[in-house]
Amino acid sequence: VNGFVAWDLTTSSTAASSSNLLFENCVVSMSGLGTGTVGWRLSHDRDGDVSANTWTSCKVNGKTALGASEAGIGWAAEGPNVLQNQWIGCFCTNLATKVTNVPISGSANSYGGGSLFFYGDGGAYNAKEFQFNRKAGPFSVIGGRWEHGTNFLSVDNTGDPNLTANVTIQNGNIASFTGDTQFNFL
Repeated sequence: VNGFVAWDLTTSSTAASSSNLLFENCVVSMSGLGTGTVGWRLSHDRDGDVSANTWTSCKVNGKTALGASEAGIGWAAEGPNVLQNQWIGCFCTNLATKVTNVPISGSANSYGGGSLFFYGDGGAYNAKEFQFNRKAGPFSVIGGRWEHGTNFLSVDNTGDPNLTANVTIQNGNIASFTGDTQFNFL
């Protein structure tokens, strides 16, 4: 199924907030699906408040290792009011991108959410673990293990020269990544 989205957290004119939600032990399996799949999409169709949500021990499994055309995205935090979200002990495998705040095709937003926090996370066989644009932040990655990937962090620094990305990475283990661009600052 091309373009499949497992969870779509959004808001409406009658429900202005999708916040303070807790997701525990959730598993999204996108293997066997088509292209353009997304496990969790946050504020894709409007600028509503999708903030202060927590994912604990959640997992997203993709279709093909290292970003083949069939691989998808674990979490896409697209709206500018996607703030203070945290992931604790979550894991993704076989995805093109584990987490991005760069709006994906069809998004109503020109830049993605900020202040995303990851604690004890992990990943394996993902082409890209984290993809952030500098119009939002801060972003923190504290602890965790990622292995057999290609790119750990990509930050798009194009656009407004007055904005800078604020990314903290601490006490993580990045093992067996291929290529020479584990960190890519555009």
